[in-house]
Amino acid sequence: VVRVLSNERGEPYAHYVSWTAGITKGFTTQNLESRARLDVLRDSGLRLARVDQVLGAEQASGEIALELQVDPGEALLSVRRDSYNEEGVIVDVLECLYNPRRYQFAMVLGVD
Repeated sequence: VVRVLSNERGEPYAHYVSWTAGITKGFTTQNLESRARLDVLRDSGLRLARVDQVLGAEQASGEIALELQVDPGEALLSVRRDSYNEEGVIVDVLECLYNPRRYQFAMVLGVD
C-alpha cells in the first residue's frame, strides 16, 4: 500500500509504503483514508507483539520530492517499522519518509 498523508491545510507531509501479511478484511481505501492504520490492522485481526523501528535520513528522489513538495535531494526523515506477531514472524513492514518542515517525531522514553 502506498499512501501520501496531508495535514489539515492539505499540505503533504508523509509518504508511506507498507506491506502487511494475511489481511483479508477491512484493509480498504476508505478505511485507510479515514482511520489510523494501526486501528485498521487491529480490527482486521492482526495482533502485533513487537515492533522494531529505525529512524534515519534519506535524500528525496524526484518522485518523492514531487509528492512531498520538496526539492529533489532534500533531506527527509526516514522511519522503518518491522512488526512481528506472537510467533516472532514479521507480518508488517512500514517505510515512511517525512518532510521535516511539516512533521516532527516526538517520543517519551522511560528511564528503565
